[in-house]
Amino acid sequence: MRKTKKSLIIFHIITILQGVSNNLAHPVTPAFINNLKLRDSMFGTAYASMALGIFLFSLFWGELSSRIKKSTILLITLLGYSFAQYLFMSSTTELSVITSRFLAGIFSGGFQVSQLNYLVSQSKAEDRGYQLTLSSIFITAAATMGYFVGGFVGDVSIFLAFQIQIVMCVIVGLSYFFFLNRTETIEVRQAFEIKKLNPFKSLVNVKGLLVPAIIMLMVSVFMSYLAITSFDQTFNYYVRDVFNFPPSYNGVLKMGTGLVGIIANFTISMYLIKKPT
Repeated sequence: MRKTKKSLIIFHIITILQGVSNNLAHPVTPAFINNLKLRDSMFGTAYASMALGIFLFSLFWGELSSRIKKSTILLITLLGYSFAQYLFMSSTTELSVITSRFLAGIFSGGFQVSQLNYLVSQSKAEDRGYQLTLSSIFITAAATMGYFVGGFVGDVSIFLAFQIQIVMCVIVGLSYFFFLNRTETIEVRQAFEIKKLNPFKSLVNVKGLLVPAIIMLMVSVFMSYLAITSFDQTFNYYVRDVFNFPPSYNGVLKMGTGLVGIIANFTISMYLIKKPT
């Protein structure tokens, strides 16, 4: 029990560092795209390419994370994400931007899935909701800090923000592997079934679980994320393209909205999690 608790503490600490590193380049991306003189729509297209990579390969990483240790996958995916960010930093054309962002999405889906699976596998059933909420709070806080720091680094040099992110992702990946690898066990040893890796088929397979309440919840989540993502992507590029504000402006804005979210999570979310049903 004590060993498991210690591993979760280490996991949360490394996750915070990862949250900072993963978001260092976000506030400089609008300036980066704008400086390349690409179409305005490329900022959204780049994000969509990454999201597509996450969608198509998340099932693959989920299946893999039950067959090899999550810490190993976290190392692989963070090294892969670092390489993808290097390609993105080196991009000069629309095709290279789309390709590098898609590759980043492939590996991003891997560490997102593996983080969740690690928490579930290392937590008792009654503590999973609390641990998942706690992790979400830490990731939100770290992302906010990453945006803030990355914005001011971007004022000095856009490429420096990318370079720091790449180095930090490598360090975080190695930290996951060296500090958590011995605390894990392999759950499943069966061979891969390719048919299970089709995300579209998986959506069809869950139709029996889609009772009206679940459908309503999924539609609500889809609509809310559609609105949030559309606004964030448009606004972040708008402040650069129209007002030519420096990257630090995006970082400061994210810090302000992030603080509101952190306070709400630590108060309202924690109250709802602990409140008896």
